[in-house]
Amino acid sequence: MAEDKILVFNIRKDAIKTPKWRRSKDAMSILRRDVAKHSDNGKVKIDQVTNALMWKRGGKWPQLRYRLKIKKMDDGSVQTEYVG
Repeated sequence: MAEDKILVFNIRKDAIKTPKWRRSKDAMSILRRDVAKHSDNGKVKIDQVTNALMWKRGGKWPQLRYRLKIKKMDDGSVQTEYVG
């Protein structure tokens, strides 16, 4: 059975360290890293809504705060779902 928990990820401190033209790409990597750290697993699947929000304003200005529901699946992977 899958375990669920809701966490808020603020990636501002790490995202502003990267060049502006690469922030959305690095923000995705930072989000994956943080989700993997909190779920004790390396296989992380980001849902389409979160991905769309990250790239909505282009590559330079990603959203910097995400509230996600993290689901640990039976096969060991982790899926995220945007809560709001």
